[in-house]
Amino acid sequence: MPNEQKPRLKLYHASPSRSSITLWMLEELGEPYAIELIDLKKGEQLEPAYLAINPMGKVPALDDDGIIVTEGAAICCYLADAFPKAGLAADVVIGSGLRWGMLFKLLPEWPEFVAYTRRLAQRPALQQQIARDEAFARQGAG
Repeated sequence: MPNEQKPRLKLYHASPSRSSITLWMLEELGEPYAIELIDLKKGEQLEPAYLAINPMGKVPALDDDGIIVTEGAAICCYLADAFPKAGLAADVVIGSGLRWGMLFKLLPEWPEFVAYTRRLAQRPALQQQIARDEAFARQGAG
């Protein structure tokens, strides 16, 4: 029986939260990854085990074979540099900011923004991230 390798990448994620951007980025990469759900309502982000990973007690956090990176934009930049063949340098960060900004009426719905976010909405990785977050929310893992 062959040994299954654990994925190099592990995302500490809460749904829904700002860590969804990193879940989208991981889906875009197409690389294997593991998810450890952090239940914010239960305060799991403040437990000693998680504080050892991210002393600020916030999600997301990414573990890349022992290299810990925190904060969504930093993780996306790190992953874009670590996997340059994916050609994703800052695309997910900008797209996510535009989507959320227009959703909450913090940014104008200029035709260029709307067209760009519509194109993003068609991306399989974004659709997969949304579906996974919806499933996590149904499980009560937030």
